[in-house]
Amino acid sequence: METNPAQLAKAAIGQALAMADPAQRARAITDILKAVEDDKRLKDTRAADLRTLRETLTLREVSEQVGLSIGRVDQIVKGTVTGRRAKGAATKEQA
Repeated sequence: METNPAQLAKAAIGQALAMADPAQRARAITDILKAVEDDKRLKDTRAADLRTLRETLTLREVSEQVGLSIGRVDQIVKGTVTGRRAKGAATKEQA
């Protein structure tokens, strides 16, 4: 049976949540969150893939193929930064 990346991530989350020691569990969860949030390669690769798809498909078609809203696909393709991460980045830059 082949395992996809989402299943691997869910397995790691399940292992972390199953830990009995609260400190160990908190560290494991922090590591998982950092691994995903801080890996710029994920965002950059997704954006490049969406731009590639956008060369031959409409926003709606790309949206349907990748499971994101049309608006979110458009934001990613254009490089628009929105949401809580953008607010956090603005706060860090102001400091």
